[in-house]
Amino acid sequence: MATNTRPTRPSISVIVATYNWSAALRCALRSVQLQTLTDFEVHVVGDGCTDDSAAVVAGLGDPRFHWHNLERNSGNQFAPNNHGLRAAAADWVAYLGQDDIWFPTHLEAILRRAKETAADLVASVAVLYGPPRTGVLGLSGIFVDDSYSARDFMPPSSFAHRTALVDTIGYWQDPEVIELPTDCAFVKAAAASGARIVSTNELTTFKFGAAWRRDSYKFKATAEQEDTLRRIEGGADFRHEELIGVLHSVWAEKFIPITMPAEGQRSKGTYFRNYRKVKGVDRRFPVEQMQRVTEAKRFPVDDSFSFFEWHKQETDPRFGSFHWTGPGSRATVELPVIFDRDLAIRVHILFGVDPDVLRSARLLVNSAPIESTIEPTADQTFLLSGIARADGAQDGDLRISLEVDKTRRFCDIADSSDRRWLGLAVNWLEVAPLA
Repeated sequence: MATNTRPTRPSISVIVATYNWSAALRCALRSVQLQTLTDFEVHVVGDGCTDDSAAVVAGLGDPRFHWHNLERNSGNQFAPNNHGLRAAAADWVAYLGQDDIWFPTHLEAILRRAKETAADLVASVAVLYGPPRTGVLGLSGIFVDDSYSARDFMPPSSFAHRTALVDTIGYWQDPEVIELPTDCAFVKAAAASGARIVSTNELTTFKFGAAWRRDSYKFKATAEQEDTLRRIEGGADFRHEELIGVLHSVWAEKFIPITMPAEGQRSKGTYFRNYRKVKGVDRRFPVEQMQRVTEAKRFPVDDSFSFFEWHKQETDPRFGSFHWTGPGSRATVELPVIFDRDLAIRVHILFGVDPDVLRSARLLVNSAPIESTIEPTADQTFLLSGIARADGAQDGDLRISLEVDKTRRFCDIADSSDRRWLGLAVNWLEVAPLA
């Protein structure tokens, strides 16, 4: 009698969409290897990768991990996710972003809860970390009365679903042809289909969203992921500490509710195109808008891509429009200026939230500190000035950043109802060729 050598199906398939960020991918995949549930398969799907991501997967030496690479870059997780779904062998499928980390009990908690509730989609509790130096935190996967509502959103790294769900709602949609981000559209379609959606009520996902970090795909920083992975490998359960951090953010009014975005407010593909600019994948300005500065030119602050760095425009009766920096300690303005020569930079600051914050003001150009000085004007305002030296290796747009030691709230300084975290009130920026 012939022996059946067909391998058993895994309990869950994991899909990891990735694009040319192998250092972050290595951390994400290691967090999968550390799962207490070991009966899984992983499909790492490159979105047209040209870096060493394939070698990272091969270097794991783990037959549960499979490398795929799409021929063409789609610029979004929808194409890698759909490829992974077609390759998935398990009845359940989970997603992990290349720059996110799972706690070791993530998959175990997901499948346990699925069995207990006969759910179609199960979400873990996730902490979403704002950019460094902001103190901003978000939380998802907590449902009021333990019941999912249409306003609830969960990032893909935090949920898993029955593989057969796509037979009902379809695959992930191309973000160019829909209004909502593709992950929001997927969750919304699942809910609209009548799928049972539940939470594990267990924190097992740590999300470091690229769309919350300016130029994340240019700088590809992984310190946050590496630190989280070190804590996991250290063996201590630090989740209570993370949840206390969330409570601190609520008390400090730096907490971001994670909810489904409203529809009918943006044209199709707007989220997709804006996110690519935020991440530094696409240029902020088209080539035809770029200009060489041959004389002094002033620019207003543009808060259309605020990245938790700028508050909305206000008006001063004497000097006109201005923006406060905050809640983070660094705020950046991107300008359509070709940085191919030395430039004199001046920033007109109306006031600081307090004298110490004002005195600490300094300039950075394309993320590099430059020597800068701040001096009062005859109008009782201030000019922050510095010289930006062109080094012949610029990457396109000119990015001018203002940095302070900390931000503060007026309500903590004096009798005020203003509870925003503020730094500097910026009126304009001026760029001039160095004489």
